[in-house]
Amino acid sequence: QVAAFGEIGYSPNENWTFTAGLRWFDHTRERQYFTQQPNGRDSSTLFEEGETSTSDITKKLSIQYNLSGDAMLYALFSDGFRAGGRNVTRPGVILPADYDPDFLENYELGFKSRWDGGRYTFNLTAFRMDWEDYQVEVVDPGPLFAVLVTNVGDARIEGVSAEFSAILGDSLEVGVNMQFLDPKTTSDNPTVGTVSGSRLPFSAKEKGAAWLQYTHPREFYGGNIYGRIQWTYNGDSLNGIDATATLQPSYQIADFKIGFETADWEAYAYVDNLGDKRAILFDQQSAPPGAVTINAPRTWGLGFSKSWGRN
Repeated sequence: QVAAFGEIGYSPNENWTFTAGLRWFDHTRERQYFTQQPNGRDSSTLFEEGETSTSDITKKLSIQYNLSGDAMLYALFSDGFRAGGRNVTRPGVILPADYDPDFLENYELGFKSRWDGGRYTFNLTAFRMDWEDYQVEVVDPGPLFAVLVTNVGDARIEGVSAEFSAILGDSLEVGVNMQFLDPKTTSDNPTVGTVSGSRLPFSAKEKGAAWLQYTHPREFYGGNIYGRIQWTYNGDSLNGIDATATLQPSYQIADFKIGFETADWEAYAYVDNLGDKRAILFDQQSAPPGAVTINAPRTWGLGFSKSWGRN
């Protein structure tokens, strides 16, 4: 990939900032696939190669307005792409071997703030993403079982995200963030079997996290003892785009950490997945039957870090 990009900003006064950026790119992907028999003999009947190329200009435009020294509003437009490619296919598949790039346009409106000298922060963002010719992995509708990446159609993702954190007293910090999505297709694809309004795969409609950290106010040997616990929630999601897609259940994970931190080194102990929860990250619904990808089980460990040159 070869690219050139630049950005320019202009502030007519202390309240307004305007930013514009462009990125030109030329992207080429080459792929070769072959099987090798014993004794180093290649199988010419299962050899494929292909090359795809994409060249375009992506854009960024933003406006920022400072309500005060601690609060601002902004609007943002940006777009991007994901390169196309080629599948490894067999005779009898219906979907094409090559798939095209897909493109995304992102629109955001946001509010960012901090209060009482930074003791409290609150951020809120509303966004919409228009997705053109989105790529997704599907099961070929032909007589042979084959999983291929293809361009299914157009889609739109609308959502809201919010985050809040606070320092309570001298020792306690709390925080929470959440996100709500409406991810759906906006076009039909009779070959794959999707219709406009179908839910996009691997997109939880709601997710969030909360954390609490206590730092002992008294200093020992140049540092402080702290403890932190955090909880994350991920809503249910689909494992595919067509009518046979399976709903992957929601899950909740808690993590814990306790440590001793100074200005330039830290020692800590941690437990990830405190409740030893089993989360299904991807229900493959393919050979072997029942195969799923899951999260790591309860894991504990010890850690140490050291910094040099910190002022």
